[in-house]
Amino acid sequence: MEQVYLGKPRSEGFFESHRAFIDVQVIFSGEEFIEVTDIAHLKLKEDRTPEKDVIIYEMTDAASVLRMRGGEAAVFFPVDGHMPSLAIKEPSIVRKMVVKVPIW
Repeated sequence: MEQVYLGKPRSEGFFESHRAFIDVQVIFSGEEFIEVTDIAHLKLKEDRTPEKDVIIYEMTDAASVLRMRGGEAAVFFPVDGHMPSLAIKEPSIVRKMVVKVPIW
């Protein structure tokens, strides 16, 4: 999935995970923060599986922060709750590819 968007403030983000797919997120240009934590540390908010293969979680401050720049990639497994697309300071354009890799 090719994506082009403006990074958003953390207050507009949410943690998510997936059961059926591994996310490979590749930044082509721009930069963003992606927060990540084990789903064992997150509280379930909404389960949209199996129709959309996305589980949404409540916010937490107990996450690691990745600063992703053009040319970098991150891989998120089903146990990785992640909140992508966060602006570094001000919203700026990010060009990204997300590849969904089936886990079975």
